[in-house]
Amino acid sequence: MAKADYDYTIHTENKTLAIVDLDKGGMSVTNDIECVVHEIAGIEQINPADYLIVYRDSQGCWDGWNHSDRSFVALFEKTSEEALLSLELHYNFA
Repeated sequence: MAKADYDYTIHTENKTLAIVDLDKGGMSVTNDIECVVHEIAGIEQINPADYLIVYRDSQGCWDGWNHSDRSFVALFEKTSEEALLSLELHYNFA
């Protein structure tokens, strides 16, 4: 079970997942990203490796998560849309 307080938006048609750290005093999404993604994957019955994943940290900055190799992708974007576009470009999906 994830220790972070979060909300998320998933779009199965274009395989994107945007996670928002609600910053309610629990662990940050950044520090709990693997559990958060695992929990969402179970709820939504998805394989997170098939999704572009971005998250807004407790400071309001949007970055990416590469589930396949368990690594962060520094994007420093202001919106989830900008972060997803940057992540697509990072992986040459555009």
